[in-house]
Amino acid sequence: MKSIIEGRVIKLGKKTHIESIWAPRSPEDIARRNEFDIRPGDIVIAPGFFGNEIGDLSSKAIRSLLDAGVAAVVATSFSRGFFRSGINNGLPLISDDQAFDQVRDGENIKIDLAAGSITFKKGQAKFQAFPDVILKIFESGGLIPYARQIAVKHKNINSHLN
Repeated sequence: MKSIIEGRVIKLGKKTHIESIWAPRSPEDIARRNEFDIRPGDIVIAPGFFGNEIGDLSSKAIRSLLDAGVAAVVATSFSRGFFRSGINNGLPLISDDQAFDQVRDGENIKIDLAAGSITFKKGQAKFQAFPDVILKIFESGGLIPYARQIAVKHKNINSHLN
């Protein structure tokens, strides 16, 4: 993943539960997922606080969003556990209180994680940019793949020193 994400917006309603967009595991799940017509690379935008109803299942919910092809989620705020799980699994979660009202469902937008900006037809919104180390975690596909890359690099450096 690069620090730039471009994709189609899927707007969720205020009472949309995240379970309704989890990756399909049964015919009923497929029907619910098709309600939103999620395609790989889509960006979910939700109003208000997102991820609170998940509780201890935040890692499963994040994995399911990734399995469904979601490239990023934009909402006013996220629970701490849900936000941490997003980073750990390589899914950017962006806190912004302007995008939902400014963006239309199906519109293509551009998110710059390094600059902290969302560009859409009506203008631009700013959010706190992600630090370089978090961008590297996203690029690696999550915290564990990132840690493995560092371990391999460290092992290779040590083998040359001996």
